[in-house]
Amino acid sequence: MTGFWRILKWATLGVAIAALLLAYPVSIAVSHRLPSGIPSDLPEGVWADTRIGAAIELLETEMDDRGWASARHSWHPQARLTAMPAFQSGLTDVVSEFARRRAELANASRPDRDLMLASGLLAQAISEEAESRIRAAIEAMRRFDGLKARAVLSDLSRDDLFAQEISLYSDLLNSSAEDLARMSRTGSRAPVSPARTEIYFRVLGRIYAIGALLKASEAISITEPGYRSAFAAAQTALSQALKPRPLIVSNPAPGTFSLGGDDVVVLAFLVGQTHTQLEALNTLIAGTPSSGSLPLVQKS
Repeated sequence: MTGFWRILKWATLGVAIAALLLAYPVSIAVSHRLPSGIPSDLPEGVWADTRIGAAIELLETEMDDRGWASARHSWHPQARLTAMPAFQSGLTDVVSEFARRRAELANASRPDRDLMLASGLLAQAISEEAESRIRAAIEAMRRFDGLKARAVLSDLSRDDLFAQEISLYSDLLNSSAEDLARMSRTGSRAPVSPARTEIYFRVLGRIYAIGALLKASEAISITEPGYRSAFAAAQTALSQALKPRPLIVSNPAPGTFSLGGDDVVVLAFLVGQTHTQLEALNTLIAGTPSSGSLPLVQKS
């Protein structure tokens, strides 16, 4: 029996050591949390400007529910992630540019100070200071919405603002498509590339934020024939573009076999389709000619 208890003791100790060694890697995997789809319930609160409200709630939800990965201390499991901080950077890319565009439209003489402040803070929402900067940006956007609710400041009509917002979303997707095309042509072909993962998930973060802001525009009624179907098509395209979630982002050399396919080319195609739908929507609400679809990625 003495030998049995000795074996049991060492076995228990071995299991405990193995559990300790695996605890941190497992906690890293568990801390990787991305939204499953475009939120359908933003904004939940009552706002003078629904898109400003949606932008605020989008940031608050991300911080409160999932945590801001780039703000974590170096020992935190989320600090070891690549995809999640890249996704959140893509989200702040969109909200920062959205705030800047709206700031420029809010006042004919000079950009709105609160929205410009929010835009600048979000553009610098990196490192361990990210959360404090995002909170400050949220407060700045809240001030703008409060002033708008009291009719203290001037702003364009809701339809005119919407047209400008759609144009911004289209531009951001165009930039994302260029990033993916560049990566497909000249990026690393290694099986695992942190830089490739970062670009890929940053684009997904942009798609997510654009989808949330567009969803918050549903109450806007445009009388142009075909508007509702064009709006729905744009929403569907954004939802489809957000679906790919590869564990390892593939970018094989031209003519070579990849078990996982070519994730970069697939996402570039979906972004191109989404850009086409937003351009069609822009044509309806702003009367501007559509530039058509983005060219497909060509590997060289």
